Amino acid sequence: QAEDGVIQIFDLRAKGYQMKYENSCSINTAVLHPLQTEIYFGDDKGNICIWNLAKNQPTVLQEDPEQTAIRSIDITIDGAKLVAANSEGLMFTRVAYEDSEFLPQEEIEAHPGSYILKCKFSRCGQYIATCSSDRTVKIWE
Repeated sequence: QAEDGVIQIFDLRAKGYQMKYENSCSINTAVLHPLQTEIYFGDDKGNICIWNLAKNQPTVLQEDPEQTAIRSIDITIDGAKLVAANSEGLMFTRVAYEDSEFLPQEEIEAHPGSYILKCKFSRCGQYIATCSSDRTVKIWE
């Protein structure tokens, strides 16, 4: 979690960080795209953003007018699907379209009344596991 709103990329072979992005609020989760060209992150204002590393430019993939914090993001190994979960128990799935654009697929009330701690794709990308503050783990197909 980056409470200071900063993401830094380090190359372990070099000193210090190589790239840095400063967000306007806390970043709760981030995941590197399998092609290592983008970082997807979720913040306290409910935004899901894409940081294009080649252009060093972020874009907003999804905004939440209610500003419900995104708690977890994951992407499949092939980069074809994305899942995000928020602090109100909602899970959002998206499918890749063109040029790393993800189209909304489904919004699921995964853990009503509880916040989701983590969402994670299975290695094959067919299943999603969620765990939440309600002390349960659920598997989704």
